[in-house]
Amino acid sequence: MPEDDSQTIHELERLLTVSPFDRQLRLRLAAALYDQACAACSVTRDGKLVMTTQAQRDACGHAARRVLALQVDDPALVQAANGLLREVTEGESWIWHPRGTGTLLAAVVVLAGMALVSVMVRADDLVLAAVAAVLSSALLGAVVLRFRRQSWRIRAEQAQTSIWEHGI
Repeated sequence: MPEDDSQTIHELERLLTVSPFDRQLRLRLAAALYDQACAACSVTRDGKLVMTTQAQRDACGHAARRVLALQVDDPALVQAANGLLREVTEGESWIWHPRGTGTLLAAVVVLAGMALVSVMVRADDLVLAAVAAVLSSALLGAVVLRFRRQSWRIRAEQAQTSIWEHGI
């Protein structure tokens, strides 16, 4: 983020504390915040803005929430801020990636672990049953860590090859 933008926003925030009901000041601040959020994002070769880092997501989320809190009378700016906030919120969802492989592997690990534990319990070998439970749980944890991803990370990885300019 350029330092000039931060200084401008800081100055507009200061002026807003003096004149909290000044609509033009609110609009200038909201526009500056939105511009700063856009400048924080990476840009693809076709000019599309994409959030590829957590810092970009944090900056965009903060800017969008602040723009909406300012309650400006600019429908396009409010719609753009809502779009940013929606993208940040939707990006937080966790999904299996790749879906089929991760889901299948997790199911196999759970079933195999349960089968092994049950066989050891029936054989009255509680020590091996406990070891099997711990090992299968650790393996399931490794599968989850490998195949469960936040959707924004997946989109960021897919966009990496077309990034023209990296943001913050």
